[in-house]
Amino acid sequence: MFITKNQTTYVTFPGVPCEMQAMLNLILPDLTEEQAAIVSHKIKMTNITESKMAQMILDHYEQNSLANPFLESNPSLAPYADLGDVYLRITAKAKTSAEAKNLIDEFKKPIEKILANYIYGYDDDTLAKVLAKILVEKQLNIAFAESCTGGLASKIMTDLAGASAYTKVNLVTYSNESKQKFLGVSAETLMSEGAVSDTCAREMVVGLSKISDADINVSITGIAGPDGASEEKPIGTIFVGIVIVGKQGLEIKTHNSGIQKHEEGYFCTVQKLDWAHRPLDREQVRELAVKKVLWILINLLKLGI
Repeated sequence: MFITKNQTTYVTFPGVPCEMQAMLNLILPDLTEEQAAIVSHKIKMTNITESKMAQMILDHYEQNSLANPFLESNPSLAPYADLGDVYLRITAKAKTSAEAKNLIDEFKKPIEKILANYIYGYDDDTLAKVLAKILVEKQLNIAFAESCTGGLASKIMTDLAGASAYTKVNLVTYSNESKQKFLGVSAETLMSEGAVSDTCAREMVVGLSKISDADINVSITGIAGPDGASEEKPIGTIFVGIVIVGKQGLEIKTHNSGIQKHEEGYFCTVQKLDWAHRPLDREQVRELAVKKVLWILINLLKLGI
């Protein structure tokens, strides 16, 4: 419905998002005379809490005698948090979209420097999208062998269009028997150290690398809960193994990258993730584990290869 009153036209749309968006797209080209614009931009981060993110920004602004950016201003700054992710929304008001975008570009420069170690993307980026883009750009492919995450990492990476460009093999080896049969994990390891151990994660990923023919191989094993925990291995204990197979033309840097040469000629890292201090349910553990793994891979590929 179009309603005009006092030289102002009001337009109403259906509440169903897909219908509203389709109708809005029909009239947007007619709105050529732009009187004012409000533009928002998101800076996406992970591996940092919302409170730490905000404090780092406040400390910088205070040290440089600048006004608190979280108070009313133009552009304005607002922090948000999700499970395993945080982001800053910068909103600017101006006469045109171009002017608003210019305000945002200048405003975000010091913030990007302060939080550079935690930023993975912007606006609609996700960790999976960013990792997929890097894989495609570097012409690399990836394989997963998952236990406690039940294929969640594989799903997130193959939910993206074009996933066939970088997907090699995805296995869910949940039982000890499947870890032995498909990945070659030894019975001795499972008996002495258990499926949730750095040794098991290493044997899983080395076994995967032998059958996948993938450039990057990842194993995930751990305790998602609500059962199976102990004092030594509480819920949220996750072991991640990564093997990067050298190939012609692939430069692998071991210095300050977290990658070490493996005895069989691979480059391997095994990391333990532990959120024992946080009360997390099963799905939260799985989601956090996958996001952490994707973040580790993004950093390895940016710095190490």
